[in-house]
Amino acid sequence: MKWIKKMAIKMAWPLLKKALINQIKNEDYQKIVVDKAEKKIPDGSFTKKAQKEFLNTVYDASQEAAIETIENIDLNKIMGSF
Repeated sequence: MKWIKKMAIKMAWPLLKKALINQIKNEDYQKIVVDKAEKKIPDGSFTKKAQKEFLNTVYDASQEAAIETIENIDLNKIMGSF
């Protein structure tokens, strides 16, 4: 039964990976994340323009790291624990 789970995961992984990466790259999603982060920064800490530029830069770096992490997931290593 374990091999069925493993096969299903291996078959679904390319679609899941693509969906995750597309969501991370989605500009609407980035706007949502940046807007939420902006609300957490105390007023007067930065100008609004500097704050938005900074948060977008942080998101872009996080986006690159997240995509790299997703692309480097080794299913065989992870599924050894299944």
